[in-house]
Amino acid sequence: MRTKGYLVVFFLLPALIASAQMQDFRMGIQMSPNFSWLSSSDRLISPNGANLGIQLGLQSEMYFTDQIGIGIGAAISFNQGGRLYHEIGGNLLPNSELTNKAYNTGVKPLPDGTNIRYKLQAIHLPVGLKLRTAEYGYLRYFLEAPIIDPMIISKSHGSISGVNVDLEGENIRKDVTKLQPSIGIGLGAEYSISVHNALIFGLYFHKSILDLTKNGRKAILVSDNGTASTADDVYRQETEDAKIRMNRLQFRLGILF
Repeated sequence: MRTKGYLVVFFLLPALIASAQMQDFRMGIQMSPNFSWLSSSDRLISPNGANLGIQLGLQSEMYFTDQIGIGIGAAISFNQGGRLYHEIGGNLLPNSELTNKAYNTGVKPLPDGTNIRYKLQAIHLPVGLKLRTAEYGYLRYFLEAPIIDPMIISKSHGSISGVNVDLEGENIRKDVTKLQPSIGIGLGAEYSISVHNALIFGLYFHKSILDLTKNGRKAILVSDNGTASTADDVYRQETEDAKIRMNRLQFRLGILF
């Protein structure tokens, strides 16, 4: 409840302060399906699938002139993240509260070729500069950039799959960085349905700035003892230092009042 209260204050306070000074002030709601995926700086960790999610929230626009203003929002999104393929196994989620602790205990609890899908819930408080054209008939076109979003991960779950591994709905929040600020850009159009109301259609792209993961430990083979069996292999642990960043492509649907 406290989080919801902060969101309301964040959303309404700028509106109350600025509404008397702005040439045009509007509020609205948005429902935005999106695709999200992860990128990696390590060639041994690669993207291996996207998530289909949705974002629901409020938005407000305050214009200094007829064509220049700022947009402020407050939203929550579901099923953000994506899937990563780990060519080298190891203790990849050392801090997570897995249902079977055998999978994050020891040098190599997860095998080579493990896939981890991140399923995240996030709170968004974006602020962006908005430029729009004059009205042509019922249409205006707009550009929103840059958009700064201090995204906060509120829930983190994951599925883990690999050789003899199949886990779903695991709590991985302790291996996910909670603060995930991103920068974005959006293009779209407003379609006026009355003097004060307009439908919004837009395409937005956001990229996170910080590493999503609190790096785990991969297992490096030291010796196979001259046999084909993996049971007698000897490993050493090496910190995995990949930079994982989240990307989101969003289809904005909304209405302004």
